[in-house]
Amino acid sequence: MSEHENRRALETALEHFQKGFRDPAAAEPYFEIYQPGLVLHDFPPGVETIEGLRGMYGEIWAALPDGRLDVLDVIADGDRVACRVRITGTHTGGELLGVPATGGPIEVNAQTILRFEDGRCTERWQAQDSLGLLEQLGALPAAA
Repeated sequence: MSEHENRRALETALEHFQKGFRDPAAAEPYFEIYQPGLVLHDFPPGVETIEGLRGMYGEIWAALPDGRLDVLDVIADGDRVACRVRITGTHTGGELLGVPATGGPIEVNAQTILRFEDGRCTERWQAQDSLGLLEQLGALPAAA
């Protein structure tokens, strides 16, 4: 697959991801981007498989019913596509990282790199501002 096709596959998946905030079932096509046997790097414990991703994203979608995913950058090079995103919303829908709904606003920035084979992601690396999210949730004191 070409860089353009890999990039478009990611962009389509992210469009489906966005639907999860309103209706998690509508986001199911998001997971079609992943090959069985997907290798995940730098994700929290328990998120080692596509099912782990379903659980993690399901929690985010439920916790932020007014959530929004903004794609800030997408860069394709060979078999890899990188993107930078921001998730915003109000934490009113349920637990997030073990913290009951706070009613407060959430903003999290993340970067991800996906490696593609035959049009589907086989390997993914993730980095996000987890410390900032925990501070926003009140689970940690804000940095001075």
